[in-house]
Amino acid sequence: MPPVPIVIIGGGVIGSAIAYYLSLQQPGCQVVVLERDPSYAQASSALSASSIRQQFSTDINIRISAYGIDFLRNVGTLLACDGDTPDIGLHEGGYLYLATSAGEATLRENHALQQQHGADIALLSPAQLQERFAWLALHDVVLGSLGLSGEGWFDGYLLLTALRKKAQSQGVRYLADEAVGFDIARSDGVQHVNAVQLKSGGTLACRFAVNAGGPWAAAIAGWAGIALPVVGKRRTVFNLASPAPLP
Repeated sequence: MPPVPIVIIGGGVIGSAIAYYLSLQQPGCQVVVLERDPSYAQASSALSASSIRQQFSTDINIRISAYGIDFLRNVGTLLACDGDTPDIGLHEGGYLYLATSAGEATLRENHALQQQHGADIALLSPAQLQERFAWLALHDVVLGSLGLSGEGWFDGYLLLTALRKKAQSQGVRYLADEAVGFDIARSDGVQHVNAVQLKSGGTLACRFAVNAGGPWAAAIAGWAGIALPVVGKRRTVFNLASPAPLP
């Protein structure tokens, strides 16, 4: 049987990561990634704050992040391509969570779960917080949780380009076009996507269609009659600087 064609809608970090892993685990598998804007000027991957943390309150999230930080630490080796070793500027600066008396129990409960998974998280008393962060206002703070390693930020666009380049080196084809719908066949009450309709005209036949549309994933799912509860929302990052020296 010839390789089964797979079409991935969305060529950002998620779509490119899927393409990378598919082509890595199934050499020769035909994978096509549809990306409507190859410049990624308005893509979530390029505009993201691109951070990672271990301080979650659910088992699955912590496990995903543990895998994620290991991948990010080894990007240079995993995504090396044509003699180029990518550097995504990973900086493990950590996250700091602060709790008042109302949130102390939750912070301790989360910390216990995080430690079960080997996350490098420290609980800090107000005195310890004052010693580390002299500028903090601690009048109502009773506990802090600080990521000592495994948390921080990186360059999301560099990660995207590294994933895309590696996927292409493994045979993945990127097509600059926009998906606008599905051709769907129904048999015995089951529907299957036979092709992806393209804005440029025509269709792209496939055996599997992968929805990697990010904030636009709900619209794509809607073509298959699936109500996906994903809504894009604007978020803002503020970068503050002081005109006077800080301690």
